[in-house]
Amino acid sequence: MDFEREKLFEEKYPDLYRLLSAFAGGAEEGLSDWDVVRREVTDCETATKLLEQVQAFLKEKPMDFEHVVEDIANYYFEDTDAFVEWMERIKRYLSSVKGRLCG
Repeated sequence: MDFEREKLFEEKYPDLYRLLSAFAGGAEEGLSDWDVVRREVTDCETATKLLEQVQAFLKEKPMDFEHVVEDIANYYFEDTDAFVEWMERIKRYLSSVKGRLCG
């Protein structure tokens, strides 16, 4: 694990870091990614912050943090395309939850 890169990620995307950490616990509980997002994102402000952070992350070089995300979320991605697809799916889940919470 690259602790310096993980710390940089946490400082830059604190809410996303917390959500990714929840995926590790959710997997142990047998929850789907959708279930984890719904459990962790319970208000409009959080949904908005998370969606902004995911969008910013995807606009930059997400592949530079692929292994950091794997470690935080306790996920393994077959390749960078699978990683980006997963992050895009999380973004869609957040958009859906935000729409429900923010009206």
